[in-house]
Amino acid sequence: MLRNDHGNVAIFFALLLPLLLGFVGAGVDYARYKGMASNLQEIADSAALAGAREYVIMSSNNVIPKAVAQQIADSGLATEYPTLTTSALSTSVDADMVVRVDISASFQPSFLVGMYKSPLTVTVDSTAQAIGGANICVIALEENSSGALEMADSAALSGDACAVYSNSSNPNGMRVEDNATLNTVMNCTAGGYRGGAGNYDPLPITDCPVKEDPLSLRPAPGSGACGPGPNVVSSDTTLDPGVYCGLEINGMANVTFTPGTYIIKDGNLLISDQASVIGDGVGFYFEGADSTMTIGPDTTVSLEAPRVGEMAGLLMFQDRDANPNRQFTISSNNAKTLVGTIYLPQGLLYVDATAPVAAQSAYTAIIATKIEMAASVDLVLNSDYAATDVPVPAGLAKTDGEVRIRD
Repeated sequence: MLRNDHGNVAIFFALLLPLLLGFVGAGVDYARYKGMASNLQEIADSAALAGAREYVIMSSNNVIPKAVAQQIADSGLATEYPTLTTSALSTSVDADMVVRVDISASFQPSFLVGMYKSPLTVTVDSTAQAIGGANICVIALEENSSGALEMADSAALSGDACAVYSNSSNPNGMRVEDNATLNTVMNCTAGGYRGGAGNYDPLPITDCPVKEDPLSLRPAPGSGACGPGPNVVSSDTTLDPGVYCGLEINGMANVTFTPGTYIIKDGNLLISDQASVIGDGVGFYFEGADSTMTIGPDTTVSLEAPRVGEMAGLLMFQDRDANPNRQFTISSNNAKTLVGTIYLPQGLLYVDATAPVAAQSAYTAIIATKIEMAASVDLVLNSDYAATDVPVPAGLAKTDGEVRIRD
């Protein structure tokens, strides 16, 4: 009988059956565990996105996004796991329009794992960030170079109710260094940034989607031959709209621009010395490969863009076929009123005044290939779009924005 091996398979199977059942049970428990983790992750993602979306909808303070995220998470847990007895849910928000949701729940294994460790804890988290939803006051269109937005020395750019975008994917696409400061509702760069916490308020959001040029389809004003207007003005006068093949205003001239479009063709607009210019309802179109503008430090400038017509809302408009990175310079220490949009699709806007620029404007928006600021200039970009009848280009005022899950 000792040598009889009939029935050994059944005996071995009987001995191994508990272990096999344990492995099968472990597989079932693992699938249940992963299924619960996946469901909790969906709840956390939904709650974080819902909270962040509140920033886009109404530029909320931190209280409402957190409350909404908490409500969505509580509701999701109650629906998916009505008998869940132990769970920890926390939501948090920060100044960068970020909402984080953490969920910790108890999982009870049913088979082999439960013999050694029970219960297990399932922990998930989700972080969502709102991008956009605010008025836009700056878009740097350059997509590759370092310093698409560059600030140095003691330059300051403030936009208490607006956002600044840099489209450059360069690791240093946004550069604010030395004692310069960038203070807005949101700073957003498609690449990275250079500078520290003392330079930015808030710190830039990185890897932002590229912001499309909202004026890319705006037709350029019609042109023609040079008009009869003067090319050099050194005394008090009134100028009318037309085509100017270069225009220089110097000395102590006081110049009034009557409403309309001023085309600076194949030349420069130069305002220098102690000249003063004023114009309400005026827009400047810079036609030609090298047409630019320079406004000197001792000048006085007060300009508001047209309300209607081909230049409605545009204070300056550069030829899209111009040579790249032509520099437009504002150095005036008395340029408090610049109402409208400065649009330089091929140009570099350089601002180095030593006194506030545009501070008394209802709004000033800048869309340029690159923006550079230096010296101790204080560029104030208000975005009180309701305070003026100068129209705001579509895509700048209270953009729809988006929310996304952050890794």
